[in-house]
Amino acid sequence: MTALYGLLVYAAARAFRVHHVALFVIAMLVLTVAFGAVAVATSRRR
Repeated sequence: MTALYGLLVYAAARAFRVHHVALFVIAMLVLTVAFGAVAVATSRRR
């Protein structure tokens, strides 16, 4: 999952580059929240 997250961050950085900083920030927020949600949903509870 972490490798997929890294790949998607890299793809977003390449896609939006310098000209679309706001879109990159939004993409990063969405990806990070999704990554966190998956991490919480799949973690073991004690």
